[in-house]
Amino acid sequence: KAAQVKGRLKSLRIASHGINLKQEFMRLDKALIDGADVDIILADSVPEDTTETEIFWKIQADLAKVTNSRIRVMGKAMDINTDIKTLTADDGFFDLGKSEYKIAHAELLQSDLSYAPQVSLSDVSAIVDSIYFCSPDISAQISHLKLKENNYGVQVKDLQARISIDSTAVHVNDFRLETPYSDVKLGLNMQLDALENNNPGTLQLAFDGKIGKGDIALFRQYMPKGMLEKLPNQQIALTTAINGNLKNIRIEQLGVKIPGKLSLTADGSISNPKATLDNPFELNSLNLNLNANLDSPNIDFLTQFVDPKLLAGTGFKMPHGLPLNASVKLHGNMQNLALENLSIKIPGKINLMAKGEVLRLNNLDNLSNLKNLTLNFDAQNIDFLINSLDPKLLANTGIKIPHGIGVKGTA
Repeated sequence: KAAQVKGRLKSLRIASHGINLKQEFMRLDKALIDGADVDIILADSVPEDTTETEIFWKIQADLAKVTNSRIRVMGKAMDINTDIKTLTADDGFFDLGKSEYKIAHAELLQSDLSYAPQVSLSDVSAIVDSIYFCSPDISAQISHLKLKENNYGVQVKDLQARISIDSTAVHVNDFRLETPYSDVKLGLNMQLDALENNNPGTLQLAFDGKIGKGDIALFRQYMPKGMLEKLPNQQIALTTAINGNLKNIRIEQLGVKIPGKLSLTADGSISNPKATLDNPFELNSLNLNLNANLDSPNIDFLTQFVDPKLLAGTGFKMPHGLPLNASVKLHGNMQNLALENLSIKIPGKINLMAKGEVLRLNNLDNLSNLKNLTLNFDAQNIDFLINSLDPKLLANTGIKIPHGIGVKGTA
């Protein structure tokens, strides 16, 4: 036997005024269930059913409603428990012969769902319209979804989306997720073979969100120690638009903005990204084209993320309270990375520009890996550099550095 079903009902009411046995059609005016307490126990092994029974019944259901009920599904690898406050479905049509199912409107109110022990959802409310299933086609309009996840602290105030899946692609449109801390919009069109190695299809993703610190905290265990505390309390704006597949990904737009702290924009492309993920230091596995621009009104926000041990013994101190503008344009791979342009500016202080080639990017300790490197340096006031040097660096050398002058150089 496939399953054992046991339980009880407090109330069951069914009304039907249109049953045609010859045409195998039933009009179900309403089906009302209240106070159900049902356990479905799945068998560990299910014998193969070799019998063939053709069913061509069509059922038109005007209203189905379940209230104050509990349904538990138990098996060797699952334990799903649902406590349903109210579940209604309007205007349903079920063609059993074609395995085609439609529901015009469904609502779930103030219900709980758990999948032990990983997931525990409470206060679940949902409104879903235009539900359709006929394998392999699935589509639905999620007009509203609200829930609380009790194990990890996730809270969804509202989720909306249009979802459709067919034999070739997945489409997610008009997606919007709102939490107490964040607001996210997303669009996705992905062919099902986009992740294949041979002749992959395409993927298009557009993301526009404002992420709050409360949601970032959910990933605390994956972050460097102390990093979460250093992030600002205001929302971080993230935007991206990408298209491609595992052969080549085009980054049409990438943006990160923290008001008053940081603005980063970038675009470019990555070829053969899957091989790079499998082995990040595999030579020639990655071909990258990147244009990036960074603006920060106060460099302190960036320098707080630099490990002090990184500069220990170099004689250099991180500057404070200064703005920073930087841009980079590069292309190549781990074997040969061409730096077309690197610009670092601290307005009124320094202007540094560089270009060249980096050979064997995974062996930067060897300076011979730098090729055709050109540097242009312009410091309007050398005092900035003096203040960035550890006084001990020049102690007992007899060298006195002048103040208030500018320096220019090319190498």
